[in-house]
Amino acid sequence: MSRKSLLHKGLLISAVASGFLLAACSGDPVPAAAPSPTTAPSSTPSSTPSSTPSSTPSTTAAEPAPAQVTATTAPAAQPNAPVKQQAAKPRPQAKSGPVLGPDGYGTLKIGMSQREAVATGRILSEPVGGGSPECRAHDAPGQVEGAGAVGISDQYGVSLIFGYGGAHTPEGIGVGSTSAEVKRAYPNLKQGWPGSHQVTAVPGHSGNRYDFAVVDGKVVAFSLRSQHEVCVS
Repeated sequence: MSRKSLLHKGLLISAVASGFLLAACSGDPVPAAAPSPTTAPSSTPSSTPSSTPSSTPSTTAAEPAPAQVTATTAPAAQPNAPVKQQAAKPRPQAKSGPVLGPDGYGTLKIGMSQREAVATGRILSEPVGGGSPECRAHDAPGQVEGAGAVGISDQYGVSLIFGYGGAHTPEGIGVGSTSAEVKRAYPNLKQGWPGSHQVTAVPGHSGNRYDFAVVDGKVVAFSLRSQHEVCVS
């Protein structure tokens, strides 16, 4: 290439460079940068439609869930439950106090010898009025003197125990129970002697029996007896 051509090319390059420098120093908007706002709107519409439709269907699809929970937690039969509980009959409370039966009165048992019975502390050591080998009546501590709450024979041991000290049978029958209550507790109740007495076999202990003295429809005295009892004729 000739020297003239190189000089002409250099002048063209310097002229272009001078034009860019003048544009930068003058502060006027550069025409080449104008297309940049055109690209920004193109990205905004594309993101808005894509995000809005995707979130809206997800919220709508989750709405049926609360309706299912409401139907499960509100059964129609639940309000009737308290009515059924109130209709049920309450069980009778257990009667307080010592229990006479089915085989004794606490530590004092049917069939114990006199020595064994005295050792329990439930009877006094000396019999009432001396007694006989067939039957010796013993008082109980704190009870009426001479009442003879317990009957003992030399052959069969303890054979008679009266219900003293607020005692009641395991079925809740004691002094003050009505005749109807006695019959309900012991369906096999039979007439005893004398006529005011009613007797029945002890449930689970057929060798023993209960004797209830009933006056004016109420129990005034009762006792537990063995089949060998001869103290009361």
